[in-house]
Amino acid sequence: MRVSGTNMENVKMGVLEDAKNKNKLISLLRFHSTKSEDKLTSFEEYVDRMKDDQQNIFYISGESIEAVKKSPMLEELKRRDLEVLYFTDTLDEYLTQAIMDFDGYMLQSVTKEGLKLGDDDEVEMEKLETEFKPITSWLQKTLGKKVEKVKLSHRIRETPAVVVTAQHGWSANMERIMKAQALGDNSQSSMSAKKTLEVNPKHPMIVELKNRVELFPDDTNLKNTAQLIYDAALMSSGFTHDDPLNLVRRIHTILAKDLGVELPEPEAEESASNIEEVEIDDEPGFHDEL
Repeated sequence: MRVSGTNMENVKMGVLEDAKNKNKLISLLRFHSTKSEDKLTSFEEYVDRMKDDQQNIFYISGESIEAVKKSPMLEELKRRDLEVLYFTDTLDEYLTQAIMDFDGYMLQSVTKEGLKLGDDDEVEMEKLETEFKPITSWLQKTLGKKVEKVKLSHRIRETPAVVVTAQHGWSANMERIMKAQALGDNSQSSMSAKKTLEVNPKHPMIVELKNRVELFPDDTNLKNTAQLIYDAALMSSGFTHDDPLNLVRRIHTILAKDLGVELPEPEAEESASNIEEVEIDDEPGFHDEL
């Protein structure tokens, strides 16, 4: 049975509200995916294409197909030729709370913790976790309350870091939706997903940062580098930056150093308590060699 795009919203609402016919309606759902970008595909068709050892139905949620298809969260899954469904409609976020599985296969967000890809080398990961413990602990301390924890990632290959959320918590997309719905209600707009920074232990930036942190853990340049790595990870993972002013200041500070110029002093009335430290000394630093 074919369902036109104009009726798909009604089908999704039915899945959420019609418990009696929920399973029948789920079979009518259609999505784009990494292997079906030009046409919609069903859960049944997805399962038919799954690899023999695949345990979960993978999906990624976001604002649009163009946004999610470029997400660094897909890097390792694409390398392994694992299909990922695109959930880009607002109702899709609510569907993930109503649909736990299809045909016995659990739905798994690729932007949340607990991602299992089937053949991960746990021994190698444990070794890397021990080796990189100094940098993950240092990043946790440096970033403070911005993140719940810092850990190594197996979902990225070309990207230095991403920000993921708790398995049963909000995704970055859900946080965006909730903030938009909150409008001017500060009590709701302050709500946010619990964030975990995942770093790529094989990325040269993270390896070099680890080496330098072991030698100079209190270096201001390295702390600013950590902030920028987090800022970049936050935005590439689909989050809206909560403090773009300080982000711009950090970028300007680094650009000024690269150009050999001094930035003007901030206005006297500007509250220093609202500005993160972005001083960079004149010694050769991490940014000079990137």
